[in-house]
Amino acid sequence: MGTQMQEQQVSRRIQRIRMVIAVFIVLVVLVGIVFAIWHGQGRLANIPIPTIVSVFFAVLSIAFILLQIYYPWTYSSGSSETFTSAKPSPPWPRPTRLAVPRKSPSLNYRVSRPVQRLPSTSSKIQERQKAVEDVYRSLIKEDVTAIVITGMAGVGKSTLATLVSRYAEEQRLAGNGPFKDEALWIKIDSDDTMIDLVQALFRALKRPLPNFKNLDSASLAEVLFDAPNTSQMARLVVIDQFDNLLDPQTRQIRVGQSGLYEWIDLLNRRQASSRVLLTSRVWSQMAFNAPTTYLHEYHLKGLENSEGVELLQLLQIKGKEEELRLAVEYCEGHPFALRFLGTFLSDYRLSFTAFVKDAQFVKLWLEDVGHTLLDSLFTKQLNVAAKRMLEVFSIYREPMPLNAVEAIIDFDNALTKAEMLPTLDILLARSLLSEAGKSRYELGASTYRLHPIVVGYIQKHYNDDRKESNELSLSTMHGMAAHYYLERIASSCPARGSRHSIGDIEPIIEAFWHLCEASQYEQAYELMEREAIFSDLKRWYKNSVLLDLYQMFLPLDKWGARPQQQLDIFKKLGMVYSELGQKREAREYFKQALTIISDTKDRVSILNDLGSVCGALGKKEEALRYLQQGLHIAREEGYRDEEGRMLNNLGLVCDEMGKKEEALRQLEQALPLSQEVGDRREEGKILSNLGLVYVAMGKRDAGLGFYEQAERICEETGD
Repeated sequence: MGTQMQEQQVSRRIQRIRMVIAVFIVLVVLVGIVFAIWHGQGRLANIPIPTIVSVFFAVLSIAFILLQIYYPWTYSSGSSETFTSAKPSPPWPRPTRLAVPRKSPSLNYRVSRPVQRLPSTSSKIQERQKAVEDVYRSLIKEDVTAIVITGMAGVGKSTLATLVSRYAEEQRLAGNGPFKDEALWIKIDSDDTMIDLVQALFRALKRPLPNFKNLDSASLAEVLFDAPNTSQMARLVVIDQFDNLLDPQTRQIRVGQSGLYEWIDLLNRRQASSRVLLTSRVWSQMAFNAPTTYLHEYHLKGLENSEGVELLQLLQIKGKEEELRLAVEYCEGHPFALRFLGTFLSDYRLSFTAFVKDAQFVKLWLEDVGHTLLDSLFTKQLNVAAKRMLEVFSIYREPMPLNAVEAIIDFDNALTKAEMLPTLDILLARSLLSEAGKSRYELGASTYRLHPIVVGYIQKHYNDDRKESNELSLSTMHGMAAHYYLERIASSCPARGSRHSIGDIEPIIEAFWHLCEASQYEQAYELMEREAIFSDLKRWYKNSVLLDLYQMFLPLDKWGARPQQQLDIFKKLGMVYSELGQKREAREYFKQALTIISDTKDRVSILNDLGSVCGALGKKEEALRYLQQGLHIAREEGYRDEEGRMLNNLGLVCDEMGKKEEALRQLEQALPLSQEVGDRREEGKILSNLGLVYVAMGKRDAGLGFYEQAERICEETGD
């Protein structure tokens, strides 16, 4: 018979006992009153009836209170927080709630169905079946006594432990696996001790408590270790939020936790029939110093993309699958952040599609999640050295080695070079940092990266606080970061002409970004020109990257850009917007460039670009006006290359206006000009346009011939 049926039978038995006792007490009270009236009719005659009734109900109230103390009224109600599953859920492990007032040695212990603690935004969770099965398979191995689930705040450690315990119960009830008795659940509160843990376990096992006065720390550890292993009925014991017994800054055992160190040591050194599953944000430093034998760590990360998308769909967040996947990637599958997203969208009255497309709202969402999860950790638990290191890591946009932090950190009494590695260990243990492979800048060195939620928290809080302090300004720190990259360009980037992808120039891009963040725009502009970044990225079709970079220069008056620099930036922004299909924005930037031009060749080039985008916008007459004006100047000045481009664009505009013969005439004039100046890319474009016009005129064979010539040139130029 299942545990739920047994609990129901026990409940009915208690109710029957309560009823019998209540009837008995009422009868005793009635008999007592009748007897008193019979023996003292004269004396009681003057007692008012209301007084007698009051005494009667007072006695009944006392009886009810006594019943509630010794036979509490138990009832069950369906929890509003349920796990979605295709089949009925088996019984949950019995929970034991700690947190005992220090003035009383007794334990406030109760056994009842646990309530899964979920964010208020939803009562649904992602089942994480793969992680559940991974942990369960590890738990039942012979060389495992305990597993500790670690991970950053909100990643779902307690939820995973709950799912694992439920899965273990399913297997037990089906007759599978090593567990023969019901799982136990013990939650540690912030003021609990090792004694509370032992008391909770013993009362859950219905065993008499040991005499703690006669137990030293080693004996207490032995008692706790042996308690679930003394019978043949192996079980799973889940200890949730174990980190409440550890020092949050050092990860060492908290002062006053006698026997805890020895118990962890026993878990690691001895085999056992039962298994212990712990959840903890951090793990004891001692555990890392000892060789891993029977105690293992399971580091929990965020949801996989598919799992995150499924969770958002369970939470009724509507969006295309690729948009949902983007949201998962923004927070690296962090479960709490994804649940919080529903509330965030509601508070700001945003559609999910609008949210995904607006980087400012994404940033605000991550900042709010960070404030909710990390504020107490940062303000009360992390020391100054850890905060300083996190702040410096947040300056960088990519995983970086520790040397990159040393290059810009402000060493003082709060953080010395000797403290760098111990501080790094603390941040790694708390999952605020994670290792991310080897560095391209420091041979053999590991790189580390911040979780996006941590970045959001730091940028929201520390950056504003720094403005009012005497510490290094953010601008200064970005300048130092830029210097770090600039020193490594020669050793990290191939020479110009040997670069084939954006990965070859990443250090240059990062140096440029940091220079702009440091308000060193002149140096940033010179770097872009010197390294020919615009032509490389345009050739690799990285126009969105170019747009992000050149927008950092705006507004131009904030750094006093010279007229030639203004012209160059406006023109390049127009070209990028045009390539991205945003013709209206391109037109505006080309028009701004036109107002600055003094050189006639630059004017011809801008008129050509303006004619092209106006034609694409359907403004044919305006396009013809710009192109004809530019063609006139090009012929007067003898700019043969620009003349060819003008004629090519004029041919396209005429074709779109239905003037096929005029289009052919313009294109046929343009072709020999491009061949004369040796512009193979422009020649390929003209041949392609000729093919287009001939096919539209019904001259298919001639058109295909031009297409074939254009294709050969494209293969030659790599376009």
